[in-house]
Amino acid sequence: MNAANTLLQLFLTLFREGGWVLWPIFGVSVLAWHIGFGKLVFLRKLKRARDRFIMAMETAHPLPPDATTSGCAPYDALLNEMRRTDGSALRIDFAFREFLANVIPDLEQGFSTMSACVSTAPLLGLLGTISGMNRMFSVITDVGLGSPGLMAGGISIALESALTGLTVAVAAMFFHNYLFNKKSIFVHALMKDGEQLVGRRDQRHV
Repeated sequence: MNAANTLLQLFLTLFREGGWVLWPIFGVSVLAWHIGFGKLVFLRKLKRARDRFIMAMETAHPLPPDATTSGCAPYDALLNEMRRTDGSALRIDFAFREFLANVIPDLEQGFSTMSACVSTAPLLGLLGTISGMNRMFSVITDVGLGSPGLMAGGISIALESALTGLTVAVAAMFFHNYLFNKKSIFVHALMKDGEQLVGRRDQRHV
């Protein structure tokens, strides 16, 4: 409980010293990580569905009507097409392309927004830096250089906002790259699955 109170006090102190610009930076950070964690959950859900789909494909040939489903609508539609004994390789290829048309847009969704958050956070930090410097020069204009304590507020805003913006951008960038790599690996695995499905149906019709 004490640790939570300490972290809360540090959080409030940061916002008090960093000025108003820390609030939009905080909002950008929340948006980026919300999208990122949602994308991570979605990728894990698709991976589990792919594992169930492959397991169902390996149960029997042809697949029985009560074969294990994947729990994912696009995969289940593809699985139902694979159950058809009269389906040609061309038909399977068409079904897989339709599967990709349903899955790929969902995989791609959100990455552009995360990239925008990565770019926006340091710009907001720069805005806070300019705001803090303007405040400091305003104090110098009013009272001169003899009051460093009054100038400290502007310096604090300039430094805290720049540091927070860069920290948010770097953390979001690493998370974005991690998710993008996982997505690319998964898409590559999907393409290999498609080739194997079509090849398997070709062998069955030979």
